[in-house]
Amino acid sequence: DTVSGDLLPRRARDSGSFVIGADAGAWHAEAQLDVVGPRFSSTGNTRPMAGYHTTSARLAYAVNDTWRLKGRVENLENKQYEEVSGYGVPGRAWYAGLSAQF
Repeated sequence: DTVSGDLLPRRARDSGSFVIGADAGAWHAEAQLDVVGPRFSSTGNTRPMAGYHTTSARLAYAVNDTWRLKGRVENLENKQYEEVSGYGVPGRAWYAGLSAQF
């Protein structure tokens, strides 16, 4: 906020992501680290919230030129944190899917 000098609610001054991936034949793998610094949950910077980090992983297998099997795990470390004060996030979550490109 340029008028008061306060940080905007739920907006960390520092945050970032780091993604690393590799291909090996028909396989593609990625790992991602997201980092969010300390922030405040209300205007006026009166309710501080701790920073957090999460990790996720993705794996894909190209069956052929059209079809691809995919899987991912979010919140790999099963961390408990809040993006919004008072509202937790789901624990570790697993997803699988199939995609086609024509």
